[in-house]
Amino acid sequence: MRNLVVLSESYGVIDRRDGNEKLQVVAAAVDTEAGHFFVATQSAMLLCYSLSSSQVFFSLVILSLNVQWEIPLEEEGGAVVGMEWRVEVEAVVVGRYDGQVVEVRDNGQEIQEVGALEGGLRSMAASPDGEVLLLATGLARLLLMNQDWDLLYDISLEEQLDTSVSVFGSSYFGSVQLSWRGDGKFFATLVTGEADSAISSQLKIWERDAGTLLACGEVLPFKQTAMSWCPSGARIATAGSQLSTPSAPNVVFFEKNGLKRDKFPIESSQEAHVSSLHWNSNSELLALVLESSGWNEVQVWNCNNYHWYLKQEWRFPSSDQVNMLWDPEKSMQLVCWTASGTVRHVKLGWKTAVLEASTALVISGRKLLISPLSNTLIPPPMSLFSITFQAPVQVVAYTQDSQGNGLIATCLSDGSLSVVRCRQVPTCLDLDGENFTVPSVAADLGSPLNLSNLRCLSWLSSGAVLGAVLAKHAGYQEMLIEVQLLQNCNDVDLVCTKFEIEAVHETTLKEGVVSIAKNRFSSEQGSGFAFVQLGNGSVFPYTEARGGLELGRALLGKFIGPSPWMDCARVGDTDVRLVGMDETGRLEILGHSIICNDCTSFALHQSSNSSSHLLYTTQRDSLHVVDLINLTSPTNLDTLLEQNSKNPNSIPGRRPRGSGVREEELKVRPLWERGSKLVMAVGGNDVAVILQAVRGNLETIYPRGLVLSAIAAALKQRSFKDAMGLARRHHINLNLIVDYGGWQRFCSSALQFVQQVGKLSHITELIYALNGDNIVETAYKNLLPPLDDGKAAKAPGEDVITSSAASTKVQSVLRAIRIALEDVVPESPARELCILATLAKSQPPELNEALCRIKNLREAELQGELSVELEGINDAVSQELTRVNLSAEGALTHLLWLSDADVVFKEALGLYDLHLAAMVASHAQKDPKEFLPLLKEYEEMPAHMMRYKIDSRLGRFESALRNLAAGGKAHFGDCLQLMVNHAELFPLGLQMFQEREDQAAILEAWGDYLVGEESHEDAAAAFCACAQLQKAMAAYRSAGHWQAVMTIAGHLQLPEEEMARLVSDVGEELQAMGRPAEAARVALEYSQDVDTAVRALMEAREWMEAIRVSSLYDRNELLASLVEPAALECATSLIEEFTEGSEKVGKYQARHQAVQQRRLSLSAKLKAEEDGEWPPPEDDSASETSSHLSSMSAYTRGTMSPSSLTTESRRGGKRSAKSQTKQRSRGGRIRAGSPGEELALVEHVRGMASSQRLLEEVKRLLMALLLLGHTDVAKRVQASLDHFQATQKAAQESMQVDVPSPSVDAPEKIPAVSWKVAILGSH
Repeated sequence: MRNLVVLSESYGVIDRRDGNEKLQVVAAAVDTEAGHFFVATQSAMLLCYSLSSSQVFFSLVILSLNVQWEIPLEEEGGAVVGMEWRVEVEAVVVGRYDGQVVEVRDNGQEIQEVGALEGGLRSMAASPDGEVLLLATGLARLLLMNQDWDLLYDISLEEQLDTSVSVFGSSYFGSVQLSWRGDGKFFATLVTGEADSAISSQLKIWERDAGTLLACGEVLPFKQTAMSWCPSGARIATAGSQLSTPSAPNVVFFEKNGLKRDKFPIESSQEAHVSSLHWNSNSELLALVLESSGWNEVQVWNCNNYHWYLKQEWRFPSSDQVNMLWDPEKSMQLVCWTASGTVRHVKLGWKTAVLEASTALVISGRKLLISPLSNTLIPPPMSLFSITFQAPVQVVAYTQDSQGNGLIATCLSDGSLSVVRCRQVPTCLDLDGENFTVPSVAADLGSPLNLSNLRCLSWLSSGAVLGAVLAKHAGYQEMLIEVQLLQNCNDVDLVCTKFEIEAVHETTLKEGVVSIAKNRFSSEQGSGFAFVQLGNGSVFPYTEARGGLELGRALLGKFIGPSPWMDCARVGDTDVRLVGMDETGRLEILGHSIICNDCTSFALHQSSNSSSHLLYTTQRDSLHVVDLINLTSPTNLDTLLEQNSKNPNSIPGRRPRGSGVREEELKVRPLWERGSKLVMAVGGNDVAVILQAVRGNLETIYPRGLVLSAIAAALKQRSFKDAMGLARRHHINLNLIVDYGGWQRFCSSALQFVQQVGKLSHITELIYALNGDNIVETAYKNLLPPLDDGKAAKAPGEDVITSSAASTKVQSVLRAIRIALEDVVPESPARELCILATLAKSQPPELNEALCRIKNLREAELQGELSVELEGINDAVSQELTRVNLSAEGALTHLLWLSDADVVFKEALGLYDLHLAAMVASHAQKDPKEFLPLLKEYEEMPAHMMRYKIDSRLGRFESALRNLAAGGKAHFGDCLQLMVNHAELFPLGLQMFQEREDQAAILEAWGDYLVGEESHEDAAAAFCACAQLQKAMAAYRSAGHWQAVMTIAGHLQLPEEEMARLVSDVGEELQAMGRPAEAARVALEYSQDVDTAVRALMEAREWMEAIRVSSLYDRNELLASLVEPAALECATSLIEEFTEGSEKVGKYQARHQAVQQRRLSLSAKLKAEEDGEWPPPEDDSASETSSHLSSMSAYTRGTMSPSSLTTESRRGGKRSAKSQTKQRSRGGRIRAGSPGEELALVEHVRGMASSQRLLEEVKRLLMALLLLGHTDVAKRVQASLDHFQATQKAAQESMQVDVPSPSVDAPEKIPAVSWKVAILGSH
């Protein structure tokens, strides 16, 4: 699906310096590296011309063939039969017919006659590597010589050649054809005989190293005249005519073993003679030089999908012999020259054969193969129909008029223009297999202009075409040619050629034309518009009939470099953007930045809603899809360039329906075959993209990027039918229809959705696919255009749908669809099944309502009033309507297919309909031995007991309690037991049973249950409510609520002994719970036991309160015997622990400094090694400190935490809060040398801070010591604590400043406690 076009060309004429003699060129060679063109003339002159200016191919440059040097050869030596440029020695070798071989070096300064070959020279060919030269002599000998002209071997061709010769004459037809394989390991020879000889020529393949004959070709009834071995080595091409019957020449291909492979006929006259064959460097194109009585021609052929196409033909006068050479490095460039000295430098390029309206027009010689790919995909070389012209087609253009008719304009190799109109037909079958032969519009335009050289042909409108040409009559100046056409076609003919040339407009340019692109989105009425790109990349607008006057005045932009592949696309309603690609693969948007640097092909997709996408392939065999509207910001372009650099092979295959698909997988996808290129992207409502593999076969794909964009466009317009069709056809997750724009928006449009989609099976498919995920934010994130249609209007009933706080996406959407189905769709079995699907797929499933609908169906069946009918099923044969009834069993079967059978059976039981439950169990294929006895047992029970049993089985205990209570007073015990087994029923039971006795029993049972759950206060409240005071007092005692215990004891008026025993027990319980201060209150208030109270206060560290109580009850002896010794002992213990804590803080700080210094040293060493520097010297002091402190007592010696700086009472009992903190601090250990040691040290020092409770206890102790007269002891306690606090705070601040990442969380701020006594001074 590609056509070979001329991208640029340049002309020149070879003349001698003096200009006195007209040259007749017989041989030529090219030095592409130095830009030299060597020419040998008929008069034995060797000339060298400079081709340096021809390297600028896209500018308007006429070849300046300046003579560098010329050398006259000896007149005696015969005509020149061959010329070769030897790259390795930088010399040109000339071989003459009489056997003279001349080597010219140093720009003609050094001429060496190598020697004269006996028998003369017939042909010569240098090997591809330039190391050896192969010569064929007139004695049928083959000679192989190296660069020093040493003879490597001399072998026989086994045939004597004819000795007569005439250069470009008519009497000489015999010659030797030599050709090397691309790697230089083998070469082939073909000896051609006389024109009237009946002996067929034979192809021979030789091995280079020893000159061994490897194989001989098959003997064919052909007179073979030319031969060439393609560089890839795949085939050897020979050309010749049949000996038996007159016909056009054929090209026959052989393999290396000499076997015939295939052939194809040449499109030419019968008397044509193939003088030479030439392969380009990549073996893709085969050029033929033909001579005939009418004209000489150069044809370029290409093989695709095992079919040979004639892609280009250039004709020359028959009186002027022609020859050509391919550029050895640039495969798409060639040089043609004639004997008269005219040189044409041509650059070719492949362009897609798919033009406007997705119509493929493939050039194949005189035929134009036409296939509308938007309707059908026809693999090449087949086509829907074809058009045959009077000469081979060089360039073609296509457009459509306002009626949809196709217009085809072609330029032919004979210089004529042919225009065809193909009428729009209802179906493609009307043209299937047709072949139409059409004439040309005119062979001559009344001017010396030759349209055979026309390039970049494009339609401006239905009545004008535009092209570029190098006009010979104007001195080879670049010109734009606009041809105005007059159409005289009617609406009857399928193919019409009634066109006339009305006018021709010529515009001379200073720059060469690179490409012309028609503006298909022009807003001007009645006139065509096109974009013209010149050789420097500048793009100008061209308007029909007045383009020559305006061209060059309005510059639209400039590409970075000339871009022969250019096309336009519309973005939005008015913005038209140009996309171009140059020969290096650089893809660029005019006025923006580069998109890709290794592009191999691109196509533009224009949808019906004015959105455009750019598709392109890269050299890494990946296909990219880009929305053009997103390529306006530099950030998006940078992201795209970064994405282009990703290897597509690392992208795994995508899963269907968008589940778990990554974003980059949908933007970039690997091609299924290497080297595949884009052919076209079908526009409009279609999202098909056609690619062609290297071997020629076509493949249609549907990129997810285009599919998602098309679905989004349809959803923006609320075209749910189109969106549903695209999503189903391309396996897109159907949740996209709901999630795009939000499920609330879909709920408001549920009525439209049901009306547009129509088919209930498609609606049911969406119901099955619905889930709670937002597919727009997961699988298709950043792949869809934003929805900018404002806030959607609410549909009636939407507030009811979405107002519930518990409403979810699935539940709300299914409810909206169900309401729409009931409102719009007539009652039918299909509708009923669809409604059942919405109920079954709801989250949670609404099986109760579904079973109720089935129950109604069953009741209607039993009553004979079934009215649900299917209105009709379209019978393709009879076209009659068939009425079908929906049974309850069918609906139930559908529901069971959607839901779990066990759940449906339970829901059926919940309806208390045993017959329905039996039907569910039967259709669920349950064992009758299991469900029949159960249902029979239920059926024999009273109604309230049946319901109670069913509710209990289903776990519906509230309903079970109500149904059991409905049985009367006799079932109160069972109700109470049900409440005990299910405590959540107690509140309901209190509401249901209002009698006092019943409520008291319920409350007492509830209290017993709470006691078992250790909710003692709630249990006590329940016992109090039912007047069970003994149980209430026991519950309060278990809860530690001694005030309530003593209150209830007083209310019960317990005896004195029992009351004393209760007081003693409560006090002991409070002390056991760590509440000695409250135990002291109980002992004082209820038993006046001062000794016990004072001891309890001492245990609680309430020193001042102990002194107060002793003084209040005149028990001063307790101060001397109990309070004062305990206070002094506690003070001594605190002083020791504060002192030890200060020492430990210092050790921790020193260890932290050593670890930190070691870490910094290692970090600097690693950084130096990474930077390539010598590592810094080891810090011996750090090492020594680290090793010295590794056995520090902070990790090995038993310690006492400052958080436990309190001595326990000698009486025993619960430890204070300080002792508990000490126990917690021992839980974490610091391991020396571990990775987390530094952070652990910081955390440990931070945890050693004095707590608020400790400071309050210390303050109470200080006040007691002062009261008891121990001022010195109090000063020492305050000083030791003050010193510890200062040491710990300083260490914590210094360690936290340098803590490495991750940092330790900052300590919680504790409100400051004023614990110091001012008169005791400060540290």
